[in-house]
Amino acid sequence: MSEKFSMLERRKKSMQGQVVIVVILIMLVISLIMLAVASRSVTDLTISRTSDDSARAFSAAEAGIESAVAEITKRTSDNTLGSVGLPTATNEQLPSSGATYSYTAEEVSGAKAYLSPTQLTADIQSFQVYLANKSDLSPVYTAGSICLLWGNEQAADNPTIEASAIYKNGTTWSVVRKQYNGDDGTCASRKTVLKADNNLGVDRKFKFAHLFDYGGSNAILLRLRLINSPATSHYVGVYPQSGSLPVQGYKISSTGKSGTSTRKVEVFQAYPALAGIFDFALYNGSGNQILKEGTSVSTPAPTATPPPSGGGGGGGPAPTTPPTCVNYYPDLDGDGFGGAGSGNPVLVCPGDPIPSGYGQVQSGGTDCDDSDSRVHPGQNSFFTTPSKGGTWNYDCDSQITHQYAVLNKCPGGTFTADQYNLGFDQTTGQVTCQSGGSTLACNQDDSLPQAECGQLGGSYGSYSDSNCTQHIYSDVVTQGCK
Repeated sequence: MSEKFSMLERRKKSMQGQVVIVVILIMLVISLIMLAVASRSVTDLTISRTSDDSARAFSAAEAGIESAVAEITKRTSDNTLGSVGLPTATNEQLPSSGATYSYTAEEVSGAKAYLSPTQLTADIQSFQVYLANKSDLSPVYTAGSICLLWGNEQAADNPTIEASAIYKNGTTWSVVRKQYNGDDGTCASRKTVLKADNNLGVDRKFKFAHLFDYGGSNAILLRLRLINSPATSHYVGVYPQSGSLPVQGYKISSTGKSGTSTRKVEVFQAYPALAGIFDFALYNGSGNQILKEGTSVSTPAPTATPPPSGGGGGGGPAPTTPPTCVNYYPDLDGDGFGGAGSGNPVLVCPGDPIPSGYGQVQSGGTDCDDSDSRVHPGQNSFFTTPSKGGTWNYDCDSQITHQYAVLNKCPGGTFTADQYNLGFDQTTGQVTCQSGGSTLACNQDDSLPQAECGQLGGSYGSYSDSNCTQHIYSDVVTQGCK
């Protein structure tokens, strides 16, 4: 009995030791859970504080941008920007949050590309580039030509760009307007613009590039807009051909700080652009006379600003009659006539130089075979072989004109006189009867078909001869066409 009691005591003590171990393990697990919850709470608090600091820093950076724009506007209206310069700020504190901002401003100009910050909607929006100083209109970019960049590289549509250069000679304001819908060799290398070479600091690839030659060193403004692209908006831009562009606006960099967070915002503030109506009509300062494309009128000299974009009232002079501008197409065969299928045209207005290698499409038609200089509108000669492009329509009037209105076709090609017992003396112009010989002749059957271009045929006549009565003679020729 005592032995059983002793065994139970030992087992009881052994079980008490196991309970202690289980309790310790449970307390350890609970401690780990509490530590994890506490760590997560601390992390969440840190993230929340960082997020709040980041938001306050961003708000401070935006406040710096607004402050810089307001100060630039004030100095511009006070006419002190030129003497005082662009504003800067360092560690300006926002009273509401305690965050600070610092900003700098710099002018955007030079020999780099000038790109539109947003995409243009065709037929609606315009992009404006100053070619002279905005303050006094003194010439800066005097090259007379500039590379146009437009179209998003991967876009499916192919928009046309319309460029208008506004310039003046003395008191005469003028506009030169041209349209392009493809590349040229001069500006093709400018289609890829690196971020270090433009006002936006971004890499951008364009679909098209073309030289705009407006032919004047005293241009004031350049206006670009897209047409014939109803489905897609596109970026546009310009790249100086030589020389540098004047100031186009300002680039403002603002840095906001709050706690351990720092946020930076950059904004490009362009000069205000003229209203969209400016792309369709120019108005002078007296009488609201409309300047149509390619024309000019004499007006009083304006003061420090281009012609206003809107008119008012009525009673002004009637609109000037616009000149006739025509498309010039590449002239591949050098005959002075461009072929409509030879490449993209260039719109040329009165007074504009004709581009090298281009020929005018005359009112009589186009150069219907720009691989053969004999083929062009107004061609008066006839030819017995087709052109290099395989056409017989040498005068490009869309119809074949035969040299001989009635010329019967020789059966089987060339026949000798002895086959018909007749001949034609090329020297005397007389028909002779003969039993043999090699003088060319034609069958006398008037029912034979008309000789077509390049085919052998005969001009017919009759004669009376004791040996060859009732025979018809033929002067054998080859049908010419144009």
